[in-house]
Amino acid sequence: MNKKTNFKKNSPLVIINLILILSLYLIHYTSSAKAQVLQRSNVTGITGSANGANGELLYLINTTNGEMTSLSFDINAKNLKVIGYRNLIQDGQFQQGNNR
Repeated sequence: MNKKTNFKKNSPLVIINLILILSLYLIHYTSSAKAQVLQRSNVTGITGSANGANGELLYLINTTNGEMTSLSFDINAKNLKVIGYRNLIQDGQFQQGNNR
């Protein structure tokens, strides 16, 4: 085999490799990732029980963001299940309008 035939045979591979190298270069130098800054939160936990609940309940209140999440501990599965979420700030806002 001569060199000219070898080059023609391998030219699609060379082109594909050049395209892959160029795409990796573009992805590496054009993409950017930024860390998300989270504010520190104050969380209060309150335990309780409810009729019909299969285990103990846990209410987590985030006083910084005004959020409450209720969780149930399933004794059989030994895991926490989310019961509900409420935004306490939105719940406490007064609705303007016809209040009868």
